Order: sequence, then structure tokens, then C-alpha cells
Amino acid sequence: MDIQTSMRNTLLGLVLVLSASGAVAATGGAAAQFLEQGGDPSMPWVSGGIGSDERAYMLSEYGPSYTLKLEFAVTNGSYLGDVDVVIAKPGGATLLTAHSRGPWFMTRIPAGDYRVKVSGYGRSFEQSVKVPARGLKTAVFNGWTEAGVSSAMRAAK
Repeated sequence: MDIQTSMRNTLLGLVLVLSASGAVAATGGAAAQFLEQGGDPSMPWVSGGIGSDERAYMLSEYGPSYTLKLEFAVTNGSYLGDVDVVIAKPGGATLLTAHSRGPWFMTRIPAGDYRVKVSGYGRSFEQSVKVPARGLKTAVFNGWTEAGVSSAMRAAK
């Protein structure tokens, strides 16, 4: 395992411990410090959602103005991060490509029909998504299995 991967895994472990202990505040900088943001002003995105406080913060801070939320989980419902995201028009033109470190990925894209493809841990999943003009559309990707994720993580070491 390279140093960058080791440091990232240590940081994510720390985030999980802080979230579970309640040390990450629901509002303000503490909850936001682990969020990753990207995109451009016309199509911004944010990734995070490690712990219930961070998810609550994301909904309150970004939910009112963002139009699409993606959630990643294994089949038993446990959240999963480190997923690649591609959002494209139905004809194939890619609008957004990103990597979501957290189990939630939110973006503000125009209303319309899209194809969302997510990949990670040796698996890929696709969904058609209709983004509304108002409100937040949620698409859940939960086809990963615990055994498959564990196997992919062992193979990556």
C-alpha cells in the first residue's frame, strides 16, 4: 500500500471514529472540514457523508440548492465511499466526472434526463435519473456486497 493510500485510509478511519463519538459538529466548520468539493460554478459537486452529522450538514447546506444526491452502499445498507461517478446525457455526452470519497455525492445540474454510472471495488452500476427543476432527486446505488468489497480491497493492497 502506498503512503498516500495509507494516509487517506487513516484519515477516513479517524473521521469514522469522530463521527461515531459525536465529536463532529452538525453545523459549522467541523462537519464541513472532511467534505470534498469540485466542479465549476455551473455544475458544482460535494462529496462526503461520513457520519450522520456530516450527512445532516450536507442536507442543510447543499440540499436547498443542489438537484441530485447519489448514495453508495453495500447490499446490507452500510455506506460505502471511494466510488467513481460519471453523469452523462442519454445520448452519451459526459457532463461530470468525479471521485466520491464519501458515501454521498451531491451536485447541482440542470433539470433533465441523465445516465449515472458509478464504479468501484471491481463493480459498475448504471441508472437513468430524471432530475427535477426543483427539489433534490436521490439515486441509491447499493449493489455492492461486503464480500466483493473486502475482496477488492485485499487485491488492491
